[in-house]
Amino acid sequence: ILILAFALRFYSLVAVPNGLNNDETAIGYNAYSIGQTGRDEYGSFMPVYFRSFDDYKLPAYVYMTTVTEKIFGVNAFAVRFSSMLFGVLTVLFIFILVKQLSNRSDLALITSFFLAINPWHIFFSRIGSEVNVATAFLVMGVMFFIVALKQKVNYNLLFFSVVSFALSIYSYNVARIISLLILIMLVGINFKVISKISRSKLVAIGMFGLVLLLPLLLTLVSHSGLANQKGVLIFGFITQSEILEFRSYFSNLPSLYSKLFINSWILIILQYLRNLFGFFSLDFFFIKGASHPINGVGNFGMFYFIELPFIITGLVMGIKNRVEYLKPIYLWIIIVVLISSLTVEVPHATRSYMIIVPMVILSAYGCSCIVNYLAQKRKIIVYPILGVSAALFLYLIINFLSSYFIYFPIRYAKTWREEDSRVISYVKSNKNDYRKFVFGKNADFAYTSFLFYMQYPPAQYQKDAIYKKDGLL
Repeated sequence: ILILAFALRFYSLVAVPNGLNNDETAIGYNAYSIGQTGRDEYGSFMPVYFRSFDDYKLPAYVYMTTVTEKIFGVNAFAVRFSSMLFGVLTVLFIFILVKQLSNRSDLALITSFFLAINPWHIFFSRIGSEVNVATAFLVMGVMFFIVALKQKVNYNLLFFSVVSFALSIYSYNVARIISLLILIMLVGINFKVISKISRSKLVAIGMFGLVLLLPLLLTLVSHSGLANQKGVLIFGFITQSEILEFRSYFSNLPSLYSKLFINSWILIILQYLRNLFGFFSLDFFFIKGASHPINGVGNFGMFYFIELPFIITGLVMGIKNRVEYLKPIYLWIIIVVLISSLTVEVPHATRSYMIIVPMVILSAYGCSCIVNYLAQKRKIIVYPILGVSAALFLYLIINFLSSYFIYFPIRYAKTWREEDSRVISYVKSNKNDYRKFVFGKNADFAYTSFLFYMQYPPAQYQKDAIYKKDGLL
């Protein structure tokens, strides 16, 4: 399974997707800048938040890329390597996690296999994805936590768990909330065991966690800490201008009516409820997937649609049989849904990404329930059903891989900026033949692509760059 996971994530890693998106080149150049000068493109020394395109990325992936660029050079492979590696490792981590939770090797194997072939996970493991690494660290943190308690409280593993949760929080913005809530959930579920730990050791672990998160906590309410959330939370999305526009349609009614029923809080609550009820979109999860080609193939669900009955069966049978080890899995889903629904564009391929772990576990559990049920029936009935199901699953896998490796690179070559590296190669080869090169606005050429592929000297860039709000001037 690990060999399969590695092959699906490593094969043609640079060629598919065939180009780096703007976030990847921003990560790549800022990592290069840190490696050369200790400062980001804006000249900030070892920042906690990377301003980038004013979206203030969290630092873990950038610093990891600084290391991979030192090893592999400043190129696409170095930018994507960490996501690929942690995508493969997550398949291993989820096996250990499910094995420790359930004491079932069969369920752990099915779960790791389902994650290894999952379209959503394969896609994000093959790009420079902060959320993919954040999810890997989250699974690692939960895994160490469960194993530590299983081993009559292994304090070394608890410290590793705290480090993993901290790294998850430092990797992606939404993970700051989701990972923290999942840690609190684990503590609550296992409170009886944890309460038996000596207070001095609990305080030591708690203080260790606070020290790790101190740089983030000190900047949490700063402009950098809040900037990203303003653009994605429904609180920032529903603006005063929208409220005024909506009220204008009811101008003939008394002003008190508008103030009571058409205000920001009412609109926010209504939007949040819409997001909650619209989160589990069949179209998104099982049919077409993410609408934007930066986040998905475009003609394939984030899961194989054959997994829909598995997930439903897993949920129903888990609740019916009161399966104890699935309780944190249910709560994990609830946490992701509640937090992701506070953002715009729900469900979103990155902000909802952490739900992939509990859904894969439920899918594997549901599959095992169906197989166990069929095993009790007459073989003359069971074999055709299993044969058809296996053939359908294989067809879907081949269909996805064909779509991803053949259709996707051609259909969305423009979106993935396939030509950017060739443009810069031309500039490098012919720079002595021209007085200057001009990139017009219509070219839609991101300045980070120029900096990254040119390996423009960071110290020189920090000195000369002039910015405006939405990009380079």
